[in-house]
Amino acid sequence: MYKTCIYYLCTREFLFYTDMTYREIIYMCLDALKITSDDAIFNEDHILFLVNKYRNLLLQQKYSDIRNTVLESNYKKLCINLEIDNTKSVSICNEEILRSSNKIPKLLNVGNTEVTLDDYYIGEIALVSPNRMRYVGHNRWLQNAIYCSIYSDDHLYFKSANSQHLNLEKVRLKGVFEDPIEAYKLSCDCNSKNMCDYLDLTLPLEDGLVPKLLELIVQFITAGIYKPEDTENNAKDDLSSMMQFIRSNMKSNLQKQIEG
Repeated sequence: MYKTCIYYLCTREFLFYTDMTYREIIYMCLDALKITSDDAIFNEDHILFLVNKYRNLLLQQKYSDIRNTVLESNYKKLCINLEIDNTKSVSICNEEILRSSNKIPKLLNVGNTEVTLDDYYIGEIALVSPNRMRYVGHNRWLQNAIYCSIYSDDHLYFKSANSQHLNLEKVRLKGVFEDPIEAYKLSCDCNSKNMCDYLDLTLPLEDGLVPKLLELIVQFITAGIYKPEDTENNAKDDLSSMMQFIRSNMKSNLQKQIEG
């Protein structure tokens, strides 16, 4: 039945949309859930949590084979402000170190994460592991090469044989993030002075995985709920309250004594 509900909703709405927002995804889930029961009330925040959870699961399943090219719609581009690290929390070299001003949102192990320089230079910075970071930046033939790495404190650190890299103020980071809403706070499209409702943000997920996402969410919510028959069609979730359920299905002690 769930697949039938999802198929109906997707053919009615999804095929006419690209770049769907969280709000559209949540409302489509609610529509599918109402088809199974028009009396039940479901929490939007819970559905939002499940959207991110199953989005990550679907992406990891599809792209577990590294030969599959991750579609662009799954990525998010962030604008990362940089600063000189005065905390000295990471020991890379004895010189000044450049790092991101903010922590980097958690990345999914999907696709290729890229760091590029902003504005005046078009090129890719080499993103390496923290273990390799200590060994790079010493090749005299690659004096202008810039390397970076995300350390355990979730900051992005930079290193280069050319000290001019310390003048950098901003870079762009492209990746697939675990929590797209959290990543949006550092998005190049984000204006902190005019933050829009997070439900109106575009869900970074390729179109072909949206029907499966909806199906998984609806199955999870409905499968975990024991629902006795709600015989009164009053547009209310009469069984959502345990006490109300007990009262409607168990006789009072007084009634038992009278009948006895």
